[in-house]
Amino acid sequence: MKNEMKVTIVVVEDEKLIAKSIVNNIEKCAVNCEVIGVAYDGEAGYELVRKLLPNILFTDIKMPVLDGLQLISMVNDNFPFVKIVVVSGYDDFEYARAAIHNNVSDYLLKPINLAELQTTLKNLQNGLVASTGRLHAANEVKNPREIVSLVEEYIHVNYAKQIDLTDIADSFGFSSAYLTKVFREQLHTTPSKYLNEYRMMIAQQLLRDTSLSVKDITEKVGFVDQFHFSKRFKQCSGLNPAQYRARPKVEMAVMEE
Repeated sequence: MKNEMKVTIVVVEDEKLIAKSIVNNIEKCAVNCEVIGVAYDGEAGYELVRKLLPNILFTDIKMPVLDGLQLISMVNDNFPFVKIVVVSGYDDFEYARAAIHNNVSDYLLKPINLAELQTTLKNLQNGLVASTGRLHAANEVKNPREIVSLVEEYIHVNYAKQIDLTDIADSFGFSSAYLTKVFREQLHTTPSKYLNEYRMMIAQQLLRDTSLSVKDITEKVGFVDQFHFSKRFKQCSGLNPAQYRARPKVEMAVMEE
């Protein structure tokens, strides 16, 4: 069992006794699974997913503030790597299945059958191991600071290529969720933001120190579309590339300090 990855879970259920029962059942029948957060409405559940980046989300359908269908849609849009399990009463079950059958990994009826829960968790755990690489032992060998240092070096070498979070995570055999969590813990940012800020820093240097066109600089820092690059650059520096280049060098130096 040493090679199995630790699976993290968030439970969202508006009835506290049922939520407690779900957590107890998960702890009772699952190996290498940990419930890291519980919320009692969809909005609070989404905030937990955003902050904790779990591997799996267990959610009810009918909840206050933000219902389960809205929660599932938001999680799928913003955190597609999170696997979703719907826990529903019989009256809601067919509705839930028909409405979101393409967006969830499994469905469990209340009250939860332990054997079914165990099967669901085992299947999801096996899928996560297969999709993430694989070298989960690397998480045990390298501490988070070392992981971040390796990723920083990778970005410094490969920023000019058309890479994104998925490419970076795959290169190291980690899930996007795990890598994002480590970056937030160590640097208080995300790999995607770090990559973007590094590219913008290089772009500023090229605008200041070379006569390369904005189009050429766009390509040299890993962007395909010049409009997209200019938009990102302005978000970062407050000026578009042409305005930045036109500023006196003394002013540019002051800006960067």
